[in-house]
Amino acid sequence: MCIFSFLFTETFWVFVTAVATISLAFIAQIQFSALLKENEKNNKVVSETFLNQFKNSFFTDQERVFILLLEKNYLKFEKEEGIFKNVAPKEFKEKFREIAFLQRAFYLTQELDDFLLGHFEDAALLENKGVIDLEDANQNFEYYLSTTLDNDEIKEYIKWAKEDDQDIYSNIEKLYNKLKLQNSKQ
Repeated sequence: MCIFSFLFTETFWVFVTAVATISLAFIAQIQFSALLKENEKNNKVVSETFLNQFKNSFFTDQERVFILLLEKNYLKFEKEEGIFKNVAPKEFKEKFREIAFLQRAFYLTQELDDFLLGHFEDAALLENKGVIDLEDANQNFEYYLSTTLDNDEIKEYIKWAKEDDQDIYSNIEKLYNKLKLQNSKQ
């Protein structure tokens, strides 16, 4: 009977240890899940704050002028000169006479890159890395990106730019295609 009681005691403690281990693992899982949820909330807040700051730096007077000119088809790409001519009618320019950037006769391609396409490239890279999600990119940039990339003069410029660098604007085009696909499903 002594041998039996020793086995019972040993088995009993193995059982108690197993139950305690399983209980601690279960408690750790609950705490870890709560921690992950809290971390996701914090990441979302940081992401939204970053997105708002990014949007504020994106929508400057120059970007607004470029978008307005593209909406009205008032930019004409001149490949030989590497410029975009402002072909807005005199009445249009007069209506917005207080906006000096709009009054210019032409814009360098580098200005379009710096003030517009470069920001789209940044947004595309941030979406690709998961800093902003596709829905945020859609809500905040889709209209402006489509207005830009659907413009025939911009298409001609991108085609011209790709003669020197096939990868130029490829991130923008990927984001544009993702957004078009997402919106076609809705």
